[in-house]
Amino acid sequence: MAERELAILLKARDMASGPVRRVSNEMRDLNSVAGRAGKGVGNAVLNLKRIGIGAAAGVAVGGIAAIKSGLDSLAERENVIAGTEAAIKAQGKAAQVSAGQIRNWSEELERATGAAVDDKAIQAAATSLIRFGTIGEKEFKRTLAAATDLGAGMKTGPEAGAKLLGKAMSDPIKGMTALRKAGIVLSASEEARVKKLVKGNKVQEAQGVILAAVEKRYKGAAAASAGPYTRALNLLADASEDAKMALAEGFLPILTRVSERLSTALADPK
Repeated sequence: MAERELAILLKARDMASGPVRRVSNEMRDLNSVAGRAGKGVGNAVLNLKRIGIGAAAGVAVGGIAAIKSGLDSLAERENVIAGTEAAIKAQGKAAQVSAGQIRNWSEELERATGAAVDDKAIQAAATSLIRFGTIGEKEFKRTLAAATDLGAGMKTGPEAGAKLLGKAMSDPIKGMTALRKAGIVLSASEEARVKKLVKGNKVQEAQGVILAAVEKRYKGAAAASAGPYTRALNLLADASEDAKMALAEGFLPILTRVSERLSTALADPK
């Protein structure tokens, strides 16, 4: 029995090794931030590195709570990705972006903000932007970054920022009024230019003026929303979540087989 349990643990470790490797990148980011935050936090990070992410993951394998937390995060990410795919399918060719691109951009923006904004929240914001069907691939990532900063600056979150910005991008003339309520005021010459561009059927150029105005007011707000200590804690929490998801991914096949056997046993009248 002991040998069988050991074999199961080793197999789970091997299956989790790939995702766990990704966590080490988070630790490197954390070390960089901690260096700026102060010597005390830096020493804590060095201690974590001495322990090793593999050892930390090995300890977590024995924790059912860690695996459950990892499964919850995986389920949340799965739901967010499914929402993105559904929005893209509904828009058809008008979407102009793929689910893979959205996933990559969401993760990139999370790293750019120092994990101040979760990648799943950023992807939910991207899904909202897709539903408007008026933002092309060329400007999508820039718009998503602006929506994330807008949400952070207004303290409403990226999805709310995306909805406000998406409306403004869909109808730049009416959007200027909506943005004014958020403290984004275009100059008289900018407003005149937007109206002229829309009238001349140059909507993308008008969208560019809107984006520039949002960036002028809120660019960098998401990254600035957390100081060095909070940023270090955010990165640590994100690394912990990634480790738990890696463990859950490794154990999922085993949990599935156990569940199937339990269902079969319970269904057996004998």
